[in-house]
Amino acid sequence: MTRNFLLGAILGIAINTQAQYIISDPAFLAELQVVVPGALSGNVLDTTHASVLSLDHLDLASSGVMDLDGIRFFTGLDTLNVRNTPLNDLNGLPPQLKWLDCASTDLLALPNDLPDSLEFLDCSNIGLTSLPSTWPAGLRELLAGSNDLTVLSDLPPALEILYVNFNDIFLIVQLPSTLLVLDCQSNDLTGLPALPPGLVRLGAGVNQISVLPALPATLEELVMSYNDLTNLPALPPALRELYISSNSVVALPTLPNGLTKLSAGSNQLSALPNVPDSLNYLYIAWNQIDSLPPLPDGLTLLGCSGNLLTELPALPAQLEDLYCNQNPLTCLPALPAGLLSLVCNNTGITCLPNMPVGVTYTAADLGFQPVLCGDGDPCALEQAVRGVVFLDLNGDGVQDPGEPPVPHAVVEVVPGPIMGGADVNGAFAIPVDTGTYSVDGQARLYHTITTSPFQVTIAPGETDTSSAIGYQSIPGIHDLRSDIQAGPARPGFENLVHLSVTNAGTDTSAAVIDLSIAADQSFDSATVMPAMQNGNMITWNAVLPPNAIWSCVVTLATDAAIPLGSSITHVLEAGPLAIDTVPQDNTVSWVSEVVGSYDPNDKLSPVSYLNTVEVQNAEWIDYTIRFQNTGTFLAENVLITDTLPASLQAATVQYVSASHNALWHLDGNVLTFSLPGILLPDSASDPLGSQGYIHFRIQVATNLISGDTIVNRANIFFDFNDPIITEPSTIPIAFP
Repeated sequence: MTRNFLLGAILGIAINTQAQYIISDPAFLAELQVVVPGALSGNVLDTTHASVLSLDHLDLASSGVMDLDGIRFFTGLDTLNVRNTPLNDLNGLPPQLKWLDCASTDLLALPNDLPDSLEFLDCSNIGLTSLPSTWPAGLRELLAGSNDLTVLSDLPPALEILYVNFNDIFLIVQLPSTLLVLDCQSNDLTGLPALPPGLVRLGAGVNQISVLPALPATLEELVMSYNDLTNLPALPPALRELYISSNSVVALPTLPNGLTKLSAGSNQLSALPNVPDSLNYLYIAWNQIDSLPPLPDGLTLLGCSGNLLTELPALPAQLEDLYCNQNPLTCLPALPAGLLSLVCNNTGITCLPNMPVGVTYTAADLGFQPVLCGDGDPCALEQAVRGVVFLDLNGDGVQDPGEPPVPHAVVEVVPGPIMGGADVNGAFAIPVDTGTYSVDGQARLYHTITTSPFQVTIAPGETDTSSAIGYQSIPGIHDLRSDIQAGPARPGFENLVHLSVTNAGTDTSAAVIDLSIAADQSFDSATVMPAMQNGNMITWNAVLPPNAIWSCVVTLATDAAIPLGSSITHVLEAGPLAIDTVPQDNTVSWVSEVVGSYDPNDKLSPVSYLNTVEVQNAEWIDYTIRFQNTGTFLAENVLITDTLPASLQAATVQYVSASHNALWHLDGNVLTFSLPGILLPDSASDPLGSQGYIHFRIQVATNLISGDTIVNRANIFFDFNDPIITEPSTIPIAFP
């Protein structure tokens, strides 16, 4: 019996010893002390502890973990994130692991014994020169971009998604038959192997490919920009998006009926085939095309710059962006009411047929001052309501000599309603069908309308010019509004602070503009010379007529010794406050903290939470969407979409400011910001110039209750790349 007792004791000690494991990596230990504190005694892990065996998700991203020794004991783990760590070894992974993100680590190579259960692997940007010779049988998604790969062979047999963009690949031997998505952009490929029969998306732009293999019938998106193609194979019926800019294609094949986007700029095209009714995006700039086919009703963008066009077809009602510069055009057709951007410089066009609402076209974009074509001008609309909007100085409802125009006023025609904008001379022209209409101006802040609605009747081919809409300003209104936005402050780096002050009043204001910058930052420069600087207080003086906007970009520096997490607060104030009608919006603050690494594309709100009283009062929420071009080449265009949740009142959206010239519109609950022709440099070439922002405000829905959360994110598109989806901005609702 004594012998049996001794054997049992020895066996118990052995088992207990096996159940204890020393975690040698201090950073790994610190992370485990947070997620499985009950399984640790100092640096010793109880490998049989329930919390160890049941843990299924471990996020170590951006930590200092270098060694995962001991991770094998977490046998229930199916998700492991070690992105952006100094990790240099992946041996001993848990046997049931399904999802692994090891991007931006110090690995340099992948082991040949990855867990058989693995389904997702992100190994981008780790310096890989080759891939493993054996793979888990069930691996479905492999992200291996931004490495040093040269040849692809022996890929996982069941692979469905493969990203190998930004490598040095010159040969792809064979692709798995199961593949659905292939992104091999920015490599050294001169050709592609046979494509899998079920492929849905092919991205092979920025290579030297001259001939494409047959395209599978399932293909929905084809990206082949910046290659050496001269022709295309037959396009599959499922194709929805086609990008072939900057090739040498001489003719396009028949376009599929479901195609929604066609980008074929900078080729050798002399004609276009008929375009399908489904098309909403057509970019064919810099070809030799002399005429366009009829355009589909749903088209939202037409880019036809640098061709041989002498006239444009009728423009679709949904069109938002029109680029037709560098063509021998002399007239424009009627502009759609929702047209946001228009570029027609270097043509024979000298006037606009009509002015859509809510936009301010610039002389630089147009090639002339934004004025309407006058009566009798061959480019004037044949059938329209025309008139003028004026400032009725004496309030008598009649435009007297010397009474100035009201630029950019909004005119409403009913039934419809149909909206039209006035040009810089107050003139408006609104295309309408035949019928009888009432014409009036829309309400303007701090103004009254002095004229009654005009009743007009339009016969076929006729234009009515009788409408002269008068506004009288309420005198003596001073109303300055301030806004401030800033990029992230990082130790040892500079960042930009964008300032703007708008005179929303009716009287000229002599503004004194003060900026108080955070104590941990120092002033470097400004695009507008300050009148005075006293330590961290900077002052400007500006005379602002009504509707004028003062803007300035300030460059600040953060010392390398400033600790991460240090508070950053800037305060902008525009005075004098004593005479301001709404002094509450004269002073604004920017509050953040010093950061190390950060996501340059994000959506922020200074509101951390709302209480139910604020909800009932429809509190305003400010949102800032920040973006940065982290690619390898400048971005010609930036597009931002924001699907507003039901917890926000979409109809209350107000644009506040932006780092660049921005156009915006709201369609249902989808808010879109367009920054055409932004030419945003990449972050490596110009770290500060590669950044930008959009600032808007919106009211919260009044039916939210305690426990609800406002969740909102943005999609940021740089040219034709996949969108960058920001982390969600979350605002919880609680009792007061």
